[in-house]
Amino acid sequence: MGHSLGAQVILSTVELLAKNSENNGIIESVHLFGASIPANSLSPKIHGNKFQKIVNKKIMNYYSPYDDVLKAAHDEKWVDSPIGYRGALGTACKKYHQKQVRPQNHRFASYAKTIKSFP
Repeated sequence: MGHSLGAQVILSTVELLAKNSENNGIIESVHLFGASIPANSLSPKIHGNKFQKIVNKKIMNYYSPYDDVLKAAHDEKWVDSPIGYRGALGTACKKYHQKQVRPQNHRFASYAKTIKSFP
């Protein structure tokens, strides 16, 4: 589970784990909340194939076009179209799913209130 910049920690971890085939399927699922990684990160040509191998079941992205922090990151070009702002761009790996939510603010607690159950 990663919120905001925590999504970068997940991405870096998956990249590292993907270097060893013994790690295939080692992560049960990934859940992103207000993620600040680029919107094309889960494309098979970028990191999607690595996620596809390392994650056993699914990758879930909870995104919000109402998130002011991610809007600022997008508008100021601090992050190239954050995946947590408008969802994935283009084709993503097969295990990727996304859901638009409307949190009150960028805090994790606000995102958590938008989902009925976890995982």
